[in-house]
Amino acid sequence: MNYCTYFDRAYLPQGLALHESMEAHCQPYHLWILALCEETWLTLARLNLPHVTTVHLRAVETNELKQAREGRTWREYVWTLTGSWMLYVLRSAETVSYIDADCYFFSSPEQVFREIGDAPLGITPHRFPARAKHFEVNGLYNVGLVYAARAGLPCIQEWAQQCIDWCYYRAEDGKYADQKYLGAWPEKWGAHSIKHLGANLAPWNQEQYQYRTDCGNLLIDEQPLVWYHFHQGLDPRWPIDPFVTDFAYWRYEKALRRAGECLASLPH
Repeated sequence: MNYCTYFDRAYLPQGLALHESMEAHCQPYHLWILALCEETWLTLARLNLPHVTTVHLRAVETNELKQAREGRTWREYVWTLTGSWMLYVLRSAETVSYIDADCYFFSSPEQVFREIGDAPLGITPHRFPARAKHFEVNGLYNVGLVYAARAGLPCIQEWAQQCIDWCYYRAEDGKYADQKYLGAWPEKWGAHSIKHLGANLAPWNQEQYQYRTDCGNLLIDEQPLVWYHFHQGLDPRWPIDPFVTDFAYWRYEKALRRAGECLASLPH
């Protein structure tokens, strides 16, 4: 299974933690990393991580993307890149799953991909609880993980162009950043909306479920946690269920600490 992600030096620890979790739970896999700055490119080259291909931003940036960069914040520009980065990887892969660098796997994602099956695309709903439904104005789906097979290529091509044309951190004319475009995918492109509750558990959706631990994993309404989206890191600014805090957050904190120690050990 091919995955792709991107990050700059500010997210290097998160990116290394993601890779660590994939080594543990996603075998066999290959991770394509888009290095968004020179420091990240050089650091990843020195680390030579297993099952990783690193690509420099300049290899992906087209003239259109460079023009789009003008007038956008760095965050907006990074979001602009997602579809274009997936297209780049799909030149060499039959399928690819974009995953945010601040995600962390706790068990095998095989069950999620079995659910997606032969669908050309797979997307993860936000699953806002009733008290947070007003956030749906910014999109029903989250770009935490976006799966695409070659059959979904026309959709990803359209999305990449849409984000080049408009990708801003605001709601405007039915658009919001890169994520609200995904709302049209199930009907227009046959995208599968992932139902597994352990896929993209996150601060904004975790409060509505029942939890217990079993055989070393966290069960969410009896479904195993696959990956958690650590939006805003260890300070999520949402009330987190104690089961989730006790199971996921301390493990992630340790993973970030190991990543920091790895980076600190590199010779200057």
